[in-house]
Amino acid sequence: MRTPNKPLLVGLTGQTGAGKTTVSRAFTDKGFAVIDCDQVTRQLQQQPEVIEKLAGAFGSGILQEDGSLDRRALAAAAFSEEQQTQKLTGIMYPLILAEIDRQVDSFVRSGQTRILLDAPTLFESGLDKRCQKKVAVLAAEELRLLRIIKRDGLTEEQARARMKAQHKDGYYTIRSDYVLRNNGTEEELYREGAALAESLAPEKGKGSQELRTTLIALALTVGTIAFVGGGYQLIYRAMYPQKYKAEVTAAAAEFSVEPELIYAVIRCESGFDPDAVSSVGAMGLMQITEDAYDWAKYRMGDHSAHTYDDILEPELNIRYGSCLLSLLIEEFGSEETAVAAYHAGMGSVQDWLQDEQYSSDGATLDSIPFPTTSQYVDNVMQVKKIYGNLYK
Repeated sequence: MRTPNKPLLVGLTGQTGAGKTTVSRAFTDKGFAVIDCDQVTRQLQQQPEVIEKLAGAFGSGILQEDGSLDRRALAAAAFSEEQQTQKLTGIMYPLILAEIDRQVDSFVRSGQTRILLDAPTLFESGLDKRCQKKVAVLAAEELRLLRIIKRDGLTEEQARARMKAQHKDGYYTIRSDYVLRNNGTEEELYREGAALAESLAPEKGKGSQELRTTLIALALTVGTIAFVGGGYQLIYRAMYPQKYKAEVTAAAAEFSVEPELIYAVIRCESGFDPDAVSSVGAMGLMQITEDAYDWAKYRMGDHSAHTYDDILEPELNIRYGSCLLSLLIEEFGSEETAVAAYHAGMGSVQDWLQDEQYSSDGATLDSIPFPTTSQYVDNVMQVKKIYGNLYK
């Protein structure tokens, strides 16, 4: 537990183009002091002795005519292959760590108790060991590609080279306490970041706001939203829409799955973006992989002419996703366990059920070892309740 004199240090990381800047802004607005490791790096790379080390490692081609560092040229050289990237980190990490320690000490002396460490290489540098909580921001690969090209003025080839030098989603999910997926709008990501910041360290003087938040959550949970003013209903219905109602209703009837569960999975998986594609290749509203598609098609005995290439079509995607949910519910006997399998895979859940650490009876999950899967299940089941209260 954090002592009164020890600050809460939260590490923020994720892939380039995922949306760390938006989450950092949300934490700042909630009263966190922010240490931006990119900014620390830029300041260090303006120092003559550091420039000299980098030029010695990567050649004079990374320098401007006036002898200052050309950061774009350095990035092109450093991210061209793994060995070059390791060379850069070997030079910069010790310097960055020392400067971060100095800034943390400065904040502590000034009485700051909440600090966000915005660090793209949080785990690689070992900075995660200094943090009480770790947060990762992830996004679909193609979305990140477009954002990087627009933000940094890169060609597609340059942007892909930079992305290739970074880790895949799994590297972050197994190491982080919280994962935010930025496949929707910037406003949605900001709200999620602000809510997380508030839950980690509630702002002083915000007792009334916390009470309002608790009352709203309670209203949604126990079904009293029907008695809340129409304005609240409009707001929540905008946040939790009934898009693709005909498709969801038909699939729910065909596979005996509650429509509220289908809506919850769609919202948590894609945010109702029918063209969503994840970094692992899952596609569409319910984020279906090719293996899952093949399994569902086989189990349904579907001999139609459509193929996995058609899975972005909303009606097909919802039908197959609903079939998968139905099969998983049949396999595991509960919606919560089925949702865990939808996120982590059937094999993972079967392994957890056989492990006494996670299941006492071999049939019910007492706990979920993957934090992101645990968070996903909680999110889906809460959103399902919200849909039930809003539309029944």
